[in-house]
Order: sequence, then structure tokens, then C-alpha cells
Amino acid sequence: MLFGKSRALEILEKEYENAKNGQGNLILITGEAGIGKTTLVEHFLKERNCVKLVGKCLPMITPPLQPFKEALSKEGLENLLAEVEIPKITMLYVVHSTGLLVSKAERVDLGIDTDIFTSMLSAVGMFVKDSFEKISSGDEYLEEIRFGRYNLVMKQGSSFSIVAVLQGKSNEFLHRDLEELLYKIEKEFGEILAVWDGDMGKVSAIEDMLREFVYSGKYDGGIVEGDVQEWSFENVRLGLKRVARENVVCIFMDDIQWADESTLSLILYLARNCRNEKMLIICTYRQMERSEELNNFLDAVVREELATTITLEPISFDEMIPVLKGMLNGDVSISLVDYIYRKSGGIPLYIVELVRMLREENAIVSREGVYYIAEEKDVSPKKVESIVMRRVRKLGDEKEILEFASVLGATILPDVISCAFGMKKIALIRILRKLKENGFLEVKGDGYSFYHEHIREIIYRNIDEVMKKEYHGIAAECIEKLYPEEFRIPMIANHYYKSGKYEKAMECGFKGAEILRKKYGYRDSVKLYEIALRSAEKLKENDKVFKALMALAEVYGEIGDFHKAIEYYKKANEMKPEDYRVFLGIGNMYVKMGNYKQAMKYYQEAKDMAGEDPEISLAIGNIMLKMGNLESAEKEFLKYLKWAEEIGDEEKIILSYKSLGTLYWYRMKYENAENYYIKALELSKRKDMKKQTADLLHNIGTMYYDTGRLEESLKMLQESLSLREKIGDIGSMPVTYNLLGLVYWNLGNISSAKYFFEKALEYSRILGRKHGEARVLANLGIMYYYDSKYKEAEEFLKKSIEIFEGIGDEYSLVEPMLYLLSIYIEKRNAEAKELYRKAGNLVGKIGVEDYSLWLEVIGVAMGIKDEKEILRKITEKPLLLAIHYRFKYVCTSDEESLKKAVENFKKAGFLAPIYSMIREEKIQNEI
Repeated sequence: MLFGKSRALEILEKEYENAKNGQGNLILITGEAGIGKTTLVEHFLKERNCVKLVGKCLPMITPPLQPFKEALSKEGLENLLAEVEIPKITMLYVVHSTGLLVSKAERVDLGIDTDIFTSMLSAVGMFVKDSFEKISSGDEYLEEIRFGRYNLVMKQGSSFSIVAVLQGKSNEFLHRDLEELLYKIEKEFGEILAVWDGDMGKVSAIEDMLREFVYSGKYDGGIVEGDVQEWSFENVRLGLKRVARENVVCIFMDDIQWADESTLSLILYLARNCRNEKMLIICTYRQMERSEELNNFLDAVVREELATTITLEPISFDEMIPVLKGMLNGDVSISLVDYIYRKSGGIPLYIVELVRMLREENAIVSREGVYYIAEEKDVSPKKVESIVMRRVRKLGDEKEILEFASVLGATILPDVISCAFGMKKIALIRILRKLKENGFLEVKGDGYSFYHEHIREIIYRNIDEVMKKEYHGIAAECIEKLYPEEFRIPMIANHYYKSGKYEKAMECGFKGAEILRKKYGYRDSVKLYEIALRSAEKLKENDKVFKALMALAEVYGEIGDFHKAIEYYKKANEMKPEDYRVFLGIGNMYVKMGNYKQAMKYYQEAKDMAGEDPEISLAIGNIMLKMGNLESAEKEFLKYLKWAEEIGDEEKIILSYKSLGTLYWYRMKYENAENYYIKALELSKRKDMKKQTADLLHNIGTMYYDTGRLEESLKMLQESLSLREKIGDIGSMPVTYNLLGLVYWNLGNISSAKYFFEKALEYSRILGRKHGEARVLANLGIMYYYDSKYKEAEEFLKKSIEIFEGIGDEYSLVEPMLYLLSIYIEKRNAEAKELYRKAGNLVGKIGVEDYSLWLEVIGVAMGIKDEKEILRKITEKPLLLAIHYRFKYVCTSDEESLKKAVENFKKAGFLAPIYSMIREEKIQNEI
């Protein structure tokens, strides 16, 4: 029923046209239950020739991302959210359109039988030849086929193909990289291969490109060791981007007020990255039933300006007339319209139910072709509960099936119903058909569901409480019997709890929460820990109550809700006042909040309770490090190291080495820092801890960069990045990209610097890392500033400042603001005075001495500060001296100032500005 929805349809149609032109968007449709949100979207999508990914969120605990998994599987895209694994490339071929082999690269250590190898090569040739024949006839070709225990993935060029033979399933990262390789080969050899006569000498160099790809280490097999959720989300994004090349992808997520955290996170991730794609994301939700997760999602959407919102209103009195005419297939009296309008409140669902009831009870009559209300039934305004339940009570044996289905959720699970009632599926299907005829169910796709979630809610609400418990218990047992563990545990934990079987609910709650924490992230485990907690409280099992409280505190700490984490720690303390881990946990939360004084208080309480506990030593050492009490931090770290060595725990030893390395780096004892970092690195490599190894390589590379050892820094960072790519550590890539940009810039390689800055910027935006995006923009602005490209520099710095202001990061805001001020001064921009005042207020608030001195250096350039006085203050600060003399050189062209600027930039280890400053050969030689 779409009356009153014309404006909403116009918006959807406009956004769809934008998406067709590669300008995707997120559309949020809100309104109360029964207003017609779902009907509107279904009607809109029905008319569109697009890839439709439709998922429904349910008002019960389901496995994370279940709506997306169902939506993707219906379109054969389930691999996008399959098990996270990295495929192993065993062979890589370039094959001509004729089926002839052009070049190949194979792993030498496979030990593949010669016959298998020969048949594989033959299959590759046929695969390519068949694909070219399909293309010439206008058909689509297959990109992937199965051959025995191998997968063959093909990328089609103009006159040749690349075929990768894999052990394990492909992923979208591999598809992307193969397409990049195809592009490189096409660029260098496309013209040769278009008229290739079989001369291998003309294409011999292709083998080197193939071998480099195979032996890059990126596709050696194994599991993802980075953030699994980030890896999975990026895999989905890349896959949908690939699909969207040919057609618009419309994602419809219905009823997101019930969505799990991971589903909302994926919607947000795709919304951030759909603006330049043929992708339209549509979500509906009930305004009055917003969950905490949805509120957080909507806050992010508003903050980042990611969506267009449509609010649906009830049908007006005037709109009601054509609606009723259409339903009754005739004219209607004003009295009937008035009655239906008053009783339904203009809500489409209520109109349908009310008219259905009135017709069943002959309360609507026709006289001379006009319908009238014969008898005004006593129906509460804007409520259909009594109407629906009146129809339910008229059912026979179907009533129990309908009630049990309402316990399961909006989507009917025939296997579970058959299990519960011990009936054959054919008998069940007959009953489901009858329920459809009675207006309770509808056919969607290849199954049945309630024709409206509100109808299911009414039926569920009216089940007798004793019977409801029985239904939930039976549902849990049947789901446990029929479905795999990961799918069933979140569902059965909820059903067991509602059935009053608290022992089973507690067991499933703990078990399910741990699975979700490892695989999907922390927030999705909250509801299951809460079930475990409530079940343990019902059973009066205090140890399990304590365990659940501590787990919830840890989870809330990980997701950044520190006050809630402290609240749960304090509840745990009431259960076990003698357990020092509570105080340690509270201390950790205060550290994350930046309140070191309060954190130290709780750490001390933990220490008084536990004595010389190594974990407390480590915590105290870390807080001492942050507070600048480096000697005390050293003592605590050494205690922790001694204990780790005594118990022989190599992972804790690595942590000790890493902490000591950071400590000595802060103390500028670089030899000691390097020694501990290298020891940690060697041990983590020996234990094959790839993520830890990548992080240590990055830390060492950062330290080398800070100390001017640029070539060594470059080597470490390249190795770190390579390892991050191998293990799918996407979340850490932007930071390493950014640092590589800085290193290349300081080495004078501007093109490589720009490449890595742009990669850092790309992934910061993809991942929604606003701070990282702003930091890279600032670096780009600073780079262009020192190259005297003021227009570009000003643009990047202003964008950086805007983002830092938006996220409230005043500390990070200072540097780009001071550089923007420097541009204004050098361009003699009238805005300099106002920005100087604003920067002065900010620097005064931050209270960092070097920033205050930097501002005074700028004041000298503006002619409002005394040069001699400032030089006296910055005598021991080479970077500030360099900035001062650079200003002086730019303003006066004084060669002596140029030399002093170069000299001090070198002392500061900041070489990048020098390359754009030097003019004289003499200065160049000095570099």
C-alpha cells in the first residue's frame, strides 16, 4: 500500500539514478510499526534491474552478520563472508586466447604428479579458450572453477588471460591483485600478444612478473592474523565493488533497530565507501524502538554526513479514500472512511487488518455500489491486537504451529517446526499454505515468513506464559540438534534462558560469547554474557556471576565504554572484595581515560592486596612510562622480565623486551632500545608470531626514522608492510603507509612519498579512521608547503584542521594550524593575524613548550617578537632554529640563513625540507 509515499519514492528513484552514475548513498527510512517502510522498499526494488541483497534483522539474538550472510547467499556471494583464510597460489599462467601457454610460474616444492600437472595445464588452456568463445558470442565467462582439489581463478585480458591455480578458496584481495597484474602485463605486452606468433622470446619477461607475484609471500596460505572483522569487511567491499562494475548493487537491511553490532558496523563501513560506487544501501528502522547499538550507529551517520533520511507519516484522511476504494473495489462512504481513519490512525497495516475483520464479520455493506459501515466494532484506536487475536482464535490445529513459529522469529524455519511437532514436511507445508491464505504468512523467496513483524509480535505476546516457556525450550533443543555450533549457540542461549533452563542458558551464553569475541569482535558478545550473567544470578552461582561481570567489564573496556566497564568491575568487587584483579581492571580503565593519578590509586590497592604480582608491575611500569617517571618504569619492567624468564613464558618475555625497548627509546638510550627491540623481534619470529613481528618491525622502523637512520628505517617498514599484507592486517596498514611516506620524503623520493601518503589516506578513509586521515592530510600539506606549492598545501592543511576540530583532537590540531599560519605569513595573507591569535589560544590551552616556542618563532617572522630573545630560547632546539632561518631565507633570500636552515634541519634529522630549499651547488654538495 503506497498511498502517501510518492515523495519517498521520488527520493529513492533519484538516489537510484545517482547510484547508476557511480554516486552511491545510504538511505535511512524510519517510521512506526506498520507504516509501510518494508512495503515501500520492496515495491521500489521490484521495479529495478539491479543486484538485490535483501536481509532482515530479527528481534532476538542471532549470529553476527546473519542478515548479510543470508542476503549474500541468495545471490551466490556467500564467499564474501566465508571463513577468513589466505589462499596459496601453486601455479600462475598467462595463456593466449588460442589456448597456447605464453608464460608460467610454479612453486617448486609442491611435488605434484606429472599427469595431474599435464591435465591441469590442459584444463587451463580449455578454460581460457572456452571463455574467449563465450565472450565473442556475447555470453558471460566464468572467473572461477573447481578442478579436483584446486580452484582456478581467471582474469580476462584483450587477447590473453591470467589463470591462478589455488589451494584454498579465493578472496577479493587476490582478485584485486590479479587484476592489477593483468593491467601491468596488458600495458607492457598487450600489443605484442594481440598479434603474437608464438615466439617465446618476445614475451620472456612476463615470467619474471609471474614469479614475483607467486613468491611475494602474500599468497602462501594460512589464516588472517590482523583484525578479522576489518579484513572481512574489506573483502565484502571489494567483492561488491567488483559486482557493481556491471550493475547497481542495492543492499536492503530491514528493521535495523534489532541489528547486531557487526551488521551495523558493516553497513557503516559500506556507507563510508559507497559514494564513488554503483551501490545503494537502504535501511529501515522503527524510530521509537532504537537500541543502544542503533543510536551509536545513527550518531556516526549524522556526524559523518553519510545518509539521506526519509520519515514516513500515516496516511491522511484524503489519501484514505483512494486506499479504501482500491481495497474494496468500489466507492466508499465518508462515514466508512471516517471510521477506518479514526480506528487505524492512518497506519497502513492497521487499515488492512481492520478492513479484513470488518469484511469477515459482514460489518461493511454495499448499497447502490457504495460501501458503508454497517456496525462500528469496538476497536481501540491505532491497535490491531484484538483484531489479530480474534483471527488467531478461529484457527484449528494450525494455531499451535503459528504460535511456535512466532517464538522462532519472522522467518519460518520448517526444519525446526517439523522437529518440534514430529510431523512430515509435506503436512507442514499444507498448514503453512493455509496460514498464508488466512493472511498470517507470506511467501518470500523460497520460504515463508510472517507477512508483517508486528503481527508476529502480537501473536507471541498473547501466548500463555507456561506454554511460551515450553515453546522456547523445544525450540532450543531442536535448533541445537539441527544446526552447526556457530549458528545455533547465540539462538539457543536465548531460547534456553526464556524457557527457564538456566544451566543450559549459562553454558551456551559463556561458550557463545567466547566464540563471538574471537571471530567478530567484542561488542557482539555483550548480549550472550548478559544471558550468562542473568542465568548465573538465577542459579545463585556466585563464581559464575563474578566471571560474567569481569567478562562484561573487559568487553566494555575494549569497545571504549570505560565508565560502564568500571561499573561492572565494581559490581564484581561486591561479589569478591578480595580479588585484586578488579582493582587492576579499574586501574586499566583510568589509564585509557588518561586519568593516571586515579589509575595509580587502584594499581596500588591491587598491589597491597596481591603483593609483588608481576602483572601489576607491568601495569605500574606502563603508567610510570606515560607519566614520565622513567626510572621507576624501568624497575617495574625489569621485575616483569625476571618473572617471565623464570616461568619461561616466551610471549611475556617478548612483551617485556618490547616495553623496555620503548622505555629506552623515550630515554634516548637508543642502543639499549634497539637491543631489546631486536631481541623481541628475533623471539617473535622464532615463535612465528607474525602480527607481533610486524608491529615490532614498525616500532624499530619508527625509532630509526626518529634517529635519522632512514635507509634502515625503510628496510624495516617495508618488511613490516609486506608481513601485514600476508596476514591481512588491514587495520595497521595506514600507519605503516604513512610512515613510509615520511621516510621516502626525507630521502628525497617525492613520488614514492606521495604514493604511500595516498595509500595511507585511502585506507584511513576506507576504515573510517578520521584521526589517521587528518594526520596524512597534514603530512601532505606540510610536504607541499616545503615545496612552496602553497595552493595544494593550504587545501590539505585546511582539510586536516577541519577533521581534527570535528573529532575534538586539539593536540593534533596545533601542527597543521601552525603550518597554515606559516603559509599565510609567506603569502602575506591578511588572515595571518586572526589565525595567530587563534593558534595562541590553542597553544596556551595545550601547554606544550615546543609549540609555544614555535609560535614565538612565527611571531618573529610576523615582526611582533624580538629575534634575539627567541634565538636565546631555542638555542638547543635545532628544528625550531631551522624553521626560523627558513622563514628568514624565504623573506630575505639571505644565503647565510639558508645554510643555517639546512644545517639545523640536518641536526634535527628532518631532511625533507632541505631538498626543496637548496639552490646553490655548494649547498647541494654539503648535503
